[in-house]
Amino acid sequence: MNRNELLYQLAEIFETSSDQLTEEAGPSQIPGWDSMAALNVIFLLESAGAGSIALEETLTLKTIGSILLFAQERGILTV
Repeated sequence: MNRNELLYQLAEIFETSSDQLTEEAGPSQIPGWDSMAALNVIFLLESAGAGSIALEETLTLKTIGSILLFAQERGILTV
């Protein structure tokens, strides 16, 4: 999937528009980023092909930028 597709799916999870999802944005800037949304992000990444994500890895997903980087490193995000 490309960056815009991933941002669109993240916006749906966080119940916001994709233009609100800057790379620096995290839970304090995105009201819809709660524990359930975080689980849905992990499910999205795993179902998109990231495989099983370890607990330690989930703790690194603190911003939109870190989610995009993770997706790129796992080969989910095409550039």
